[in-house]
Amino acid sequence: MTKHIYKHIYSFLLAAAFLFGGAGILSAQEIEWSKVPNSFSYDIRWGSITHGYNNLGQDLFIVFGYDSEHDQDVISTSKDGLNWTTPLNPQSEEDPSQVSWGSAIYSKEKGLFVAVGKGYYDQTGYVMTSEDGESWLINEDAKTENIYWSSVTYGYDDDGDGLFVAVGRTSGDSGVSMTSTNGIAWSDPQVIEGQAELFSVTYSKEKGLFVAAGGYSGNQISTSNDGLNWEIQETPEPFGSAWMSVTYSKEKGLFVAVGYRYSNPTFYGMVMTSEDGKN
Repeated sequence: MTKHIYKHIYSFLLAAAFLFGGAGILSAQEIEWSKVPNSFSYDIRWGSITHGYNNLGQDLFIVFGYDSEHDQDVISTSKDGLNWTTPLNPQSEEDPSQVSWGSAIYSKEKGLFVAVGKGYYDQTGYVMTSEDGESWLINEDAKTENIYWSSVTYGYDDDGDGLFVAVGRTSGDSGVSMTSTNGIAWSDPQVIEGQAELFSVTYSKEKGLFVAAGGYSGNQISTSNDGLNWEIQETPEPFGSAWMSVTYSKEKGLFVAVGYRYSNPTFYGMVMTSEDGKN
């Protein structure tokens, strides 16, 4: 990707709103953020957030995190981003799940939330779905041994059919993907030959393209028209760099990826852009 911008900073650059350390922040503009009152949650680390609609068509924000005191994953929801429900395990108090949900997406077309993640204590990848954002079900048939899912998005294949695409890594740190037309039945995981582990995936309807970002131990960017067959793209960054998140702007016609590389003793934050996802 030729349009490359270095930012020498000591923290990750994030491409979306993020709830950090249990504290919520809210922004009405690009750079002005304010902490949400009473949003701090002790012993809970929030790691992912998505937005969609409940069964009544109402806006719904959902955050996913981990409650270290009770050793279980938790979710909290809000209709306005200011007032949040008490964090609860999405399964049951008797048999709580212990999963790090790395990413979630909502498809208005399918009327479904889909979350993907990895187990805290087992070598298993997980998929969880919900129609209303409140009641969640772990998909037992979609569990994957020695494959961990980091990100999920929604887009369209070459025939124009709606498609969920999840990416992640194998236990050997190779990039891997799987797809689903309904969020319930998933394809077999497909290892992307030569691609390092993947952390993020996005979709551009205008380009008809899925773009997945990752790195550390190999190639860093891969693209696909169908979520299963991927083409590795060259990037200007050296071996060992990692792109942690990628997104697409329809208005700007631009893919933007953010990440970092380590050069002892400093971490360097990086931003990389592409108009077509390939150069």
